[in-house]
Amino acid sequence: MAIQTNGFLSGYLRSKRLGAVLPYVKSGRILDWGCGVGELGVHVDASRYVGVDIDDVSLNIAKSRFPDHRFVYPDDPLLNSENTFDAVVALALIEHVENPETWLAEIKKHLAPNGSLVLTTPHPSMQWAHELGARVGLFSAEAAEDHNVLVDLPAMETLSQKVDLSIALYRRFLMRCNQLFVLTHPHRA
Repeated sequence: MAIQTNGFLSGYLRSKRLGAVLPYVKSGRILDWGCGVGELGVHVDASRYVGVDIDDVSLNIAKSRFPDHRFVYPDDPLLNSENTFDAVVALALIEHVENPETWLAEIKKHLAPNGSLVLTTPHPSMQWAHELGARVGLFSAEAAEDHNVLVDLPAMETLSQKVDLSIALYRRFLMRCNQLFVLTHPHRA
């Protein structure tokens, strides 16, 4: 997935997603999955932060913006099962993966005991608005085209149970168009 900065409101939406997750990244080690150009790095000290992305251009921009932060590809040896994080953050990402259940199971491996997976994703009921906004240039057209599956609360309950995670927090934000999920290990939280 390439950088998705086009769209008149893309920066605004990104800032609202960041604002929604900031209360959950105040301490501990943070893994920013799908970090893009590293916007979360503004709010997380380099000693606590690792950003992951598959896009070369995004990673190069992130590295130049935040030279003290660590940015890697998903296959980097740093991301082994012994190196875990207190929070894994994925902003507007789960809707772009082919198989959310498999992705959640993989991401869970990076959580420390008592760690949290913090996700934002558009609400499925607002897909029409996202598509319309992309057509008229308000939102990223690439992002709208790259959506595989939009997940709502019942779908996330099912997915999280299948991978032995539980929803510790759920709320909608940005005029109820977006969702925040905080997932934890049910036996550790």
